[in-house]
Amino acid sequence: MKIEFTDIQAFGDKENERVRFKVTEACNLGDYLIALSEKKGEGRISSKLEHIKWLSDVDMNTNDLVIVYSARKGSGVKKLQNEDGTSSYFVFWNLEHPLSDFSGKSVVYFEAFWNSINFESLMQKDAGEGEEERKKDLQ
Repeated sequence: MKIEFTDIQAFGDKENERVRFKVTEACNLGDYLIALSEKKGEGRISSKLEHIKWLSDVDMNTNDLVIVYSARKGSGVKKLQNEDGTSSYFVFWNLEHPLSDFSGKSVVYFEAFWNSINFESLMQKDAGEGEEERKKDLQ
């Protein structure tokens, strides 16, 4: 991963609680998701994810910071240029409560490797195929 967790600041303070990450290599913030999950032991989490937020599409550089306010409301990403030439990116998770209210949960983040299926092209392909081709596909 090209971002790493640094800390949670103001834990339990609904207005100021935030999760912070540092960018370790140039990347796009939109390649990451943040969520809550139940811890299932050392180094393991539940596959049930809650409060998933796919972060916005923004190019970032090494040493930039990502600050995710947990309970603050907002959309998009707010960028602040730092005096040292790096940038800080502020994101709003829009949770109803601070993280301290989610007992037994952990913050997890994922780098997203994804693909998509275009339903329209699948429907057009199916409509154009004959019954014999469909039968061959099922064998």
